[in-house]
Amino acid sequence: GRVAAGAVCAGMKVVVVPGGLVATVERVATVGGSGGGGEAGDAGDTALSLAPATLAIAGQGAELTLAGLPGPEAVAAGCVLCPVSAPCPSPSSFTARLTVLDTHGAPPLLRGASVTLHAHALQAAAVVSGLVALVDEAGAITRAKPRLVPQGATALVTITPAGPVAVEAAELCAALGRIVVRDRGRTVAVGVVVDG
Repeated sequence: GRVAAGAVCAGMKVVVVPGGLVATVERVATVGGSGGGGEAGDAGDTALSLAPATLAIAGQGAELTLAGLPGPEAVAAGCVLCPVSAPCPSPSSFTARLTVLDTHGAPPLLRGASVTLHAHALQAAAVVSGLVALVDEAGAITRAKPRLVPQGATALVTITPAGPVAVEAAELCAALGRIVVRDRGRTVAVGVVVDG
C-alpha cells in the first residue's frame, strides 16, 4: 500500500477501516529501499523491490506485517489502516463536490443513479442518493435541489455506498478524499469528499 498521511512504524497499533479490527505493526518494508535491505542487483531484485525500514512516511509505498488479525482477508483493497487514536470515518453516506465530465454521449447525473465509486484503492457500488445544489467555481450555490447535473456542471451531491467505505473530507486528507464516479465502465464525474 501507500502511506497517505503521517507515518507508520513497527510496534504501532492500527485499526482497519472499515471493519474496526485492531492489529499491531510487526515489520515495515518500503518500496525502493530507504532502510537498508540489500544492494541493487541482488538476486530477487524487482522493479518494486522492498527493503526493511524503521518507518514509512507519507507518499511512500510500503508493505506492513501485521499481528492480531484473524487472517489476511481482514485487510482488502479499499481498507485503510489508521492509528487507533484517530480512525478514518466510514460513513454510510457522504457529501461530495462532483464535476460531471463533458464527454460525448454521457448522460447527466441523476438522483438515484447506480454508480461505481473509486477512491484510493477502493472500488464500491454506490447510489447518487441526493442532488444538494449546483455550485459555481467559487463553491457558491447557484441552484438548490436541481433535478439533474448536466455535463460540465459542478454540484454538491450525496453518495450512499452499498457498504461501509473509508473516505474522509479532502481538506483533512486529500488522498482519502479524492473520488471518481463511473457508470458502466465510463468515468462520468470526478471530485472530492466535502463532508462525511
